[in-house]
Parts: sequence; structure tokens; C-alpha cells
Amino acid sequence: MNYLKNISKKAYFSKHFDLCKDNLKATWKLIGTLIKRKTKGQAVPLRIVRNNKTYTNNTDIADQFNKHFINVGPLLASKIENSNENPTQYITSSPTNSFVTSSVTETQVSTLFKTLDANKSSIDIPNKLIKLAANPLSVPFT
Repeated sequence: MNYLKNISKKAYFSKHFDLCKDNLKATWKLIGTLIKRKTKGQAVPLRIVRNNKTYTNNTDIADQFNKHFINVGPLLASKIENSNENPTQYITSSPTNSFVTSSVTETQVSTLFKTLDANKSSIDIPNKLIKLAANPLSVPFT
């Protein structure tokens, strides 16, 4: 019974990964479903205190966040001392070499994914899922 269930899951997720391969948002949603991640709603603050004044209305709270983020850059910039120094004086050497990046092929990525240890994680994503995305029928479900 479990054997058939696992085969069915593999086929289902393989098909759906293939269907949403060009849609990153749908792919991540499918991964979230696969790892049974609980979705959390956005928490909205019930009140905010700014300049010793408390705001509880959603519109006022949003307005205060906007005012803060609009002004934070100019406020920080005003605290930086003006200097007549030339910033290039700190560059002590000139790069003698340059580098070029080349295209990465799907085969290279797939090969790299296949070498991952399925019992570890990369960037908080279980390698088992990465390997499944690279080759859906090769990784057994547990």
C-alpha cells in the first residue's frame, strides 16, 4: 500500500513540477506543499508609537511606516560628515586581470544537484527536495 502511495506521490509531484517549471512562485508553493510548510498570514501591528504618539488606526500606522522609510535615507545621509578627501585614494592597486562568466547549462545544474547529499540541507531547503526537482523519479519518499 505504501509502495503505491509513494509511486503516486512521485508521479503527482513530478507532473506538477514540470507544469510549473517556468513559474517560480508556483514552484515554491509546490515545494511548500511537499514539505508541509505551514503558511503564515502577514501580521499587522495593532498599534505603533512614533514621536511619543500612539497610532491604532490601520491607515495611520501605514502612514507612519511610510514617513519613517521615506525619511530614513536622507536622515542617515545628513549624519555623514562631508569630506574633501578623494575616495579613490584608498584604492592601493589596480586589478591586473579580469574575469568572464559563462552560461550555465541545465545539464550542469542537474549534475550538481544529483551530487548533493540527500540527508543535508542547502539554504534551509532539504537537499532531498532539490534532488527531486532535478530528477523527480530518482529520490524515494520517506
